[in-house]
Amino acid sequence: MYGLTNNVKILGAIDLNWNDTKLSELGSDIFMREIKKSTIYFMDGEIVLRKQMLPAKPFKNLKVESHITNDFLTMDIETITSNNKLIPYLICAYNGTDYITS
Repeated sequence: MYGLTNNVKILGAIDLNWNDTKLSELGSDIFMREIKKSTIYFMDGEIVLRKQMLPAKPFKNLKVESHITNDFLTMDIETITSNNKLIPYLICAYNGTDYITS
């Protein structure tokens, strides 16, 4: 039966509990298990997805800078692997005015 939920509680030295919910009606046996802040999805007895809620702190407001500098450089290095060593074959850079290629 689709949507059937099984609530499991194991009491002892460490109390455990989780909820299993069937997600499919035909074909594959798909269900999800919710344990505290984790959700695990199973298909035919194998884990196919694991999700976990992680704690996060709110963003802090940043101080607005009175002067913003535009002095920066971007650079890219392309490499190939030869004899287990990375060898650069193209280096490009841009400083806001000039392009540099080697």
